[in-house]
Amino acid sequence: MFQLFLSYCHQQEDLVKQVKEALSQLGLKVWIDYENPPRAGQSLNEWMPEGIKKSQIIVVFFSEDYEKSKNCQRELVYADGIKKPVIYVKAQEKYFPQNWLQFICKNALYHDVIGKNYEKGMGTLRKQINKALELLSSIKEESNFAS
Repeated sequence: MFQLFLSYCHQQEDLVKQVKEALSQLGLKVWIDYENPPRAGQSLNEWMPEGIKKSQIIVVFFSEDYEKSKNCQRELVYADGIKKPVIYVKAQEKYFPQNWLQFICKNALYHDVIGKNYEKGMGTLRKQINKALELLSSIKEESNFAS
């Protein structure tokens, strides 16, 4: 089981790798595509949903390229459909979600980790991840208690 699934477009891979390493150093278990390759014969349509299902929270690194990517759209629509909590991270300066991405984000808060905003954005991202994990843990405990 993973705590985080990182959903991103490969044009932002350098930024995502930097954030992933910082989150891993905090002891968080992170699912990212290049560390979890598909099994032999496994299609993209089987592989990505499997990673999403195995993760507690989806972290979306949004950008213009992310919004243009059909695979990124599939990931986020799938995660939304199975009611996974989603945290948004801005991965491109001067870009804000539009079209389908704006519809799914619904004015959600996001974390800006670009350039000079990196430290502050990482601080707020860590706090939101910790709060979400605590909430998920308490919900799990309550459901175990009710059974």
